[in-house]
Amino acid sequence: MRDAGLLLGPEQTDPPLPIGCKLFIAWLQTLGEFSVEVFRDPAIGKKTARDLVSWAVRECLAGAPRGMPVTARRMLHEMAAKAVFEHAFTRAPLIKNVSRAHDALCHLAGLLGVSKEEYDEYVAQAMSAYDSVLDGLEEGQRRDVLLGMFGIAVGDAKEIGFRLLPVGERLGLVSPDEGIAEPPADDLRAMVEPDHPRRVGAESGPFLFLKGADETKHEISVSFMPETVCARQADIRQVGISFLRKEAS
Repeated sequence: MRDAGLLLGPEQTDPPLPIGCKLFIAWLQTLGEFSVEVFRDPAIGKKTARDLVSWAVRECLAGAPRGMPVTARRMLHEMAAKAVFEHAFTRAPLIKNVSRAHDALCHLAGLLGVSKEEYDEYVAQAMSAYDSVLDGLEEGQRRDVLLGMFGIAVGDAKEIGFRLLPVGERLGLVSPDEGIAEPPADDLRAMVEPDHPRRVGAESGPFLFLKGADETKHEISVSFMPETVCARQADIRQVGISFLRKEAS
């Protein structure tokens, strides 16, 4: 990517992408593929697999070609983590052990700095694109493939983020009547009441910090309040809207 002779002019292709841009994307995809292949090998233990992938991301995650315009380089840098993760996700079903496949994705996401919200968003986008690719398959086969991918993405999570709800509904895993899990009644009160004893002071923003109900455990939970606005339960939506209004005022 540092080669000054790398061809960066538009090629006569559709779309007219420079060879340097294609090389960069191919390199990112190779990194995602390597991550999956490491975890796919049953002879490689979990710790060794994690160490190998950590090394690969640390040493082999390339920057965009230096000869490209600054704006284009910034755009490529911003999509790098997504490109690596999504390519790894589409190949993750090759790992026969679902738990190991999920661990591979989570480990890679952590190394790439992918947040939980971005993780769900990338999975939803990748599955939507993959769904279109599987158009030629019989519906049952198509659902089995997507179901396997969805299972790898969510692992043994007891709750599904709202970004993945449409995917879950499409696969029949989530009832249209279900939504984001309803918080306990005391959590709802704490969300509404600024002076509630469980509220933890923090800078203005979309996050709410609450002390645990059991004071002896010294636990603090963090809620991303914009998510509550998308809840199916009206009372939870109202709590989220009220919280965000106060933060914006």
